[in-house]
Amino acid sequence: MWNFIKEFGFPYKKYYLFGLLALIATTFVTTLIPLEIKNAINAIEVHQISKIPQIILTTVILSLILIIVRSLSRILIFIPGRNIEHDVRNTVFEHLLKLPSRFYQNRKIGDLMSVIINDAQSLRATAAMGFLHIANTILIFIFVFYQMSKLNLPLAFCVLLPIPAAMLIVKHYVKTLFSAISENQKNLGEITNFCVETLTSIHLIKSFAKEETIESYSKSVNDAYEKSTLNVAKIRSKMVPFIGIIGSIGHWTVFTVGGYLIIHDQLKLGDFAAYLGYVEMLAWPTASLAWIINITQRGNAAIKRINEIRSVPTEKTMRIPKNHSNQHNEGSRIEFNNLTFNYPSQEKSALSNITLSIKKGDRVGIFGPTGSGKTTLVNILCGFEPIQKSQVFIDDEDITLIPLDTLQEKISLASQSPHIFSESIENNIHYSPSGSQVSDESNQGYANKASLLKDIAAFPHHFKTMTGEKGVMLSGGQKSRLALARAFHKPHTLLILDDVLSAVDHDTEYTLISHIFSTDMHSTKLIVSHRVSALTYCDTIIVLDHGKIIDQGSHADLIKRPGSYHTTWQHQQQFHS
Repeated sequence: MWNFIKEFGFPYKKYYLFGLLALIATTFVTTLIPLEIKNAINAIEVHQISKIPQIILTTVILSLILIIVRSLSRILIFIPGRNIEHDVRNTVFEHLLKLPSRFYQNRKIGDLMSVIINDAQSLRATAAMGFLHIANTILIFIFVFYQMSKLNLPLAFCVLLPIPAAMLIVKHYVKTLFSAISENQKNLGEITNFCVETLTSIHLIKSFAKEETIESYSKSVNDAYEKSTLNVAKIRSKMVPFIGIIGSIGHWTVFTVGGYLIIHDQLKLGDFAAYLGYVEMLAWPTASLAWIINITQRGNAAIKRINEIRSVPTEKTMRIPKNHSNQHNEGSRIEFNNLTFNYPSQEKSALSNITLSIKKGDRVGIFGPTGSGKTTLVNILCGFEPIQKSQVFIDDEDITLIPLDTLQEKISLASQSPHIFSESIENNIHYSPSGSQVSDESNQGYANKASLLKDIAAFPHHFKTMTGEKGVMLSGGQKSRLALARAFHKPHTLLILDDVLSAVDHDTEYTLISHIFSTDMHSTKLIVSHRVSALTYCDTIIVLDHGKIIDQGSHADLIKRPGSYHTTWQHQQQFHS
């Protein structure tokens, strides 16, 4: 909590300082009003009625001042609460953007959304309402004890004596409440994740008629959240009444001890009335201690979940040594030096002893069956997977020492499973830093290179046509070609096409191949494909199997010797004929 306060609270220390001053003024003025009630009762008791108008006027003035300083204290303290929620969300989201792809393989998107939304709200409550009520409670106890001690010190000790003992008992609930709240927030994340997965795959659910199964699972997830919520409520239901008893003890003490003092003329009736007012002032802060504990424990649980994310090293932290000069030569010559790579969850190597040299401007094809390591090789080149030093070089510079943003600025990737944003077609094409302002002629040029222009012309709003959630309005082939247009648009020195031709027909494939190999001849091209026809014009073709290079050469060389490439070429030739 202290680290959180230093990072997010200190930037708004002026708000908290002036808010605290306003809160001090609020509490002080509040404790003056019972004294005016005391003065009024004592004046009536001695038949000094002439003092009553002045006492009433003083009370009204104090009430007006109280309205101003109380409102000011809330405004000054709630403003940083909202700002801290804003800062926490931005900080967590920026960190998520810098985390390696492997992180998202082990974390559910719904749970991450719950952290960004719900846990940030919990921290806002802690930073605003938590601070307000903690400070308010401390100040009320200090000022009330001061005023009560001035009236009668022994009675003041009698009223406040049960509170420290009660706090020791309340401490027992805190640890249990923290565990219950942590479980509750975790279950809330499970619900969020379930909703995200269900709604994004609604077509699959309907096509397989799995509505009843989903409803059943929804009930189990919801029941778990209900159970954890009720568990939190049960703990609070035990804690709140117990704390409320403290206030009742205070009333009992005032009536018992105070009554005894009045009978023996050791306490005036007005002082007794003031004591009752002060006990009432202590009732709400005392009763709200349970609520304050609940807010702070929710904040602690939220900080724990957020720190779990923020403690994961970012890609830049893992990839850039402190002494790196951030100088990076432009170019696309690639060297693989005995590259071996293992996924943490697999014992067998995904890539083994890959040694390969790709010259600047080369057109290299990568061929192999499913699971042979083609996409893994692409992910390593793009910096998505961490590798050991001195295994991959770009222009004689170790890829692990190249700043990640510099590396990825030079690479343009069209993946085999492209993500289409719920945006217009032109905005999907322009998804890059340089794509903010692009002319209509450029739009048509990129779409034409990707053989997408005729399809766009058939849409009702052409380039302004909305693609829908994850491109639901587009076919598989249209998604692949839209991703290809996006890859053409991004400035690059290395173009990587990961099986983007698998969803298009033969005629479209032929057109695309001619565009791919005639576009930007200066950039290096790495083309991954199951189709031999897509690799025909490559300078070199690498054949992978079980993570190893089993053959390489030009298309003309590979079809002359027996092997998987030759066999696949024969089958595909027979199919197209």
